[in-house]
Amino acid sequence: MILLTYLLTYLLKVVLSVWQVLIYTAGHINYGGRVTDDWDRRCMMNVLDDYYNDKVLSIGHLYDASGVYHQIDPATDLEVTIAACYYGSIETLL
Repeated sequence: MILLTYLLTYLLKVVLSVWQVLIYTAGHINYGGRVTDDWDRRCMMNVLDDYYNDKVLSIGHLYDASGVYHQIDPATDLEVTIAACYYGSIETLL
């Protein structure tokens, strides 16, 4: 609840994009106290920049160069997809 209150206050007082506010709350507020090394903090903030932006909302967005991790098409039935992957992984164990 504290994060929601802070997010609303921050959005109303400061003119920043929603992504910048989310990066700030995730990086500095949620994990900031746990990441004590300056270089680790810089690395974490750069990783958050990769995942908190407008590009991740586009269909077919790739999170890595290999294409293994990608944005799922909203028309896809996730329960069926997850179940098929799960059953497929079990069959490979047999």
